Amino acid sequence: MLGAGRVGPRSAVPWSLVGPGWVLADYTRTQLPRGVPVPARPVTLFLVDPRGGRYTMYRWPSTSRAASYTLLDWSGDRTRALFLASGPTARRTVLHQLQLATGTMTRFTLPAGTSPVGYTRPDGTNLLAIGTKRGRSVVQRYDLTGALAATLATGSSVAGSPDGVTLAIGTDTGIGVVSNAGGRLRRLRIPGMTARSGCQPVRWWNASTVLAGCEPAGSSAQQLWLVPIGGAAPAALTPVRATGPDYGDGDAWRLASGLYLQAAGAGCGTFLAQQAPDGSATPVGGLALAGGVDVVLAVVGHRMLMRAGVGCPPSSSLIWFNPATGTGNNLLAGPPGAFGVTGAVAYGGPNG
Repeated sequence: MLGAGRVGPRSAVPWSLVGPGWVLADYTRTQLPRGVPVPARPVTLFLVDPRGGRYTMYRWPSTSRAASYTLLDWSGDRTRALFLASGPTARRTVLHQLQLATGTMTRFTLPAGTSPVGYTRPDGTNLLAIGTKRGRSVVQRYDLTGALAATLATGSSVAGSPDGVTLAIGTDTGIGVVSNAGGRLRRLRIPGMTARSGCQPVRWWNASTVLAGCEPAGSSAQQLWLVPIGGAAPAALTPVRATGPDYGDGDAWRLASGLYLQAAGAGCGTFLAQQAPDGSATPVGGLALAGGVDVVLAVVGHRMLMRAGVGCPPSSSLIWFNPATGTGNNLLAGPPGAFGVTGAVAYGGPNG
């Protein structure tokens, strides 16, 4: 691997080493808006190794063009990156796929109003998306030319299991489980949820349990639950938050040093919190930045790979952070007063 801070071409990527701890990141030195227009600067897609070496995978000439490309996902076979394009027309949903080894970018489309979720697991041979059928939201699978392969279930959120065999789908009262090949949706109800609630799969906690986020009736703060897909009783992982600084929990990770939460802060900010045995949440290690953003991209061992920044919109950096010690180091630092990292996807996703 390259040394920390060194930059190399895609031909220097040691593909046999790419795995947990690697991250794709869009990066720009375009200045943050201060009430006056600022010149657009180039945007580079870097593949960043665990030591902070950067491999240039693609480059847009300016943010005026690159802002139309949102980094959406990275295929499990390590070979492709997926971007959602935005533009003046809503006739189709436009996606671009980058072959990382060659730098070749191709384009395909989905029907208008279709929201792509990301590649299927484990290798990214297809695409999951939320579409519409007879006025209802449905989970669909498309191939990588944009052809519809299957409509799998009614639902507006989905997360695939690590082996790609099973899909978890959000329902009003809990989580539904269905085969990736389709079939009957098996509903797993979460206690206390009603038709006025709403749950969604955050991700798979492990091979047999789904981490679900629910908004109980009468609350706008998301609560996290662990839902075994075998039918055992779901268990609340976090309480319903009534007051700040944590206004709801978006994700969670259990490390040897404790249970850590992706917590919603005031304004546009999110921060890392640790949950005590009594359910209270405390900001971790000074990373809670007023009006800023701390997003956990992956957990590898005792460390968290994070995108951290200050401001709305934030000036963001990639960092390794050890929540037990409160120490970390920069992998890709955002320049002062500039956007820095505008999007990032870790290999394997947020469950590492």
